[in-house]
Amino acid sequence: MKYLLNVLVLVSSIFICFTINPNPANACSCIEPLSVEDELARSEAVFSGKAVKVTDKEAGFRKSGLKRIIFEVHETWKGASDSQILITTGSGGGDCGIEFREGEDYLVYARQSDMYGGSGDLVTIMCDRTAKLTEAVEDMELLGEGSPPENVVDLQEKNIRTLLLWGVCGAAAVAGLVVVERKMKKH
Repeated sequence: MKYLLNVLVLVSSIFICFTINPNPANACSCIEPLSVEDELARSEAVFSGKAVKVTDKEAGFRKSGLKRIIFEVHETWKGASDSQILITTGSGGGDCGIEFREGEDYLVYARQSDMYGGSGDLVTIMCDRTAKLTEAVEDMELLGEGSPPENVVDLQEKNIRTLLLWGVCGAAAVAGLVVVERKMKKH
């Protein structure tokens, strides 16, 4: 019984470590927008595409207030060679995030940043020239014709595989605890 109590304390401690992660306070203030040429130069990825999946970015076992968007890339001008790309942004308002809606087309300017706690995620914020495609007419004229993506990928399928892997690992951990508990009861 004492061993089971120790295991329970350990598991609880690990759970607390993953769930207690205070969100930093943010305020967003943008200077005058860059020109299309300057925004293109400073961005790692510039593409037009459809937001196919908008999800909350997890922080441990809870939501972080950030969004991850999978885009189906239609046309690329820089850095987006895959048919789908994952972009991180905030929820909107004070954290500089952009509200993306599934099924809508956008022109996206993104750069690698750890602004939202990621390790070099591609990020776009409201201070960038990212906009709905219908509102980016000037940008599209100046950018000219882009290129189609070179590589076909399915990021949604990768997410399902990751969830399945975590599910299998979780089931194995529970099974291991049950075996340990039964052995402890026999002694």
